[in-house]
Amino acid sequence: TATDATTHAPLAGICVYPYLHGGARTSDPGVCTGASGSYILPMAAPGSYDVAFFDPAGHYFTQWFNGAATQAGATPVTLTSGPASGVNAAMAGPAEITGTVTDAATGGPAAGVCVYLYTTAGVRTGGTGTCTLSNGTYAMAVGAAGSYDVAFTDPSGHYLTQWYHGAATTATATPVSVTAGATTPGIDAAMAGPTLITGTVTD
Repeated sequence: TATDATTHAPLAGICVYPYLHGGARTSDPGVCTGASGSYILPMAAPGSYDVAFFDPAGHYFTQWFNGAATQAGATPVTLTSGPASGVNAAMAGPAEITGTVTDAATGGPAAGVCVYLYTTAGVRTGGTGTCTLSNGTYAMAVGAAGSYDVAFTDPSGHYLTQWYHGAATTATATPVSVTAGATTPGIDAAMAGPTLITGTVTD
């Protein structure tokens, strides 16, 4: 059975996939939970398996039995001659990062500044990111728990790109820790305008 970790309500449409323990996906087709949150996963052969719970709608984090975030941490399910029952999942909702972006000179809100998530190795994640509202605030969903670098960039070019917390590059960024089903608030930025080179061109 798959349930919501917070409300304990049954979850329909959570897909359940079997993997060889510590290995690749099996040829078994997998199934998705019904309205009661329950499922029955037919398996072609006895053995030791890792079971993944995946939400195609993206409302919940993928998890592995028994509550592991990765396959490496999964508890194997051993099938012999009979069914293995009680292979349940309490699914945690996506995490969120929130904050406010301001103009470093005026202190006023900076609207339209886009916020993107990177790994601490400097690789952009698959998330779409978000942009600040007219009051400078933003809320960005995060697809998996972990440690990330957060970039603030202005597509209009009025402000220099920066990384949390006030860093010029991802290499010097302060990592932001994200916990499954929780909000990480206060990831703010004070945006500085670009430096200028001026001059006069004559014949």
